[in-house]
Amino acid sequence: MERAWIYQSNRFFSNSEKRRIEEILEEFIVQWTAHGNQLAGSYEIKYDLFIVLIVDESKAMVTGCSIDKSVHLLKKIEDELDINLFDRLTIAYRDNTDAGEIKLVSRT
Repeated sequence: MERAWIYQSNRFFSNSEKRRIEEILEEFIVQWTAHGNQLAGSYEIKYDLFIVLIVDESKAMVTGCSIDKSVHLLKKIEDELDINLFDRLTIAYRDNTDAGEIKLVSRT
């Protein structure tokens, strides 16, 4: 069984930012553990906007501590790239009238 967490940025990533995020996530995934057990983690960056963290829990179960580690990592990415991955006031949607382009709008 896989478990996933999806974090939406408040803006689209540039190519260099996307590469830097991939570097940070690659380094994190290989050392991501839960109570000493290596997690079978992976990630995806979708549409230059979403970071998806995935864990195959058939290998090892995620714990509160391992989730906290991932949140701290995302806060590090926010600080380094001056983005917000915890902004609940920005909504992403696919605009079917504009060639399926993803748009960002304020929740208000």
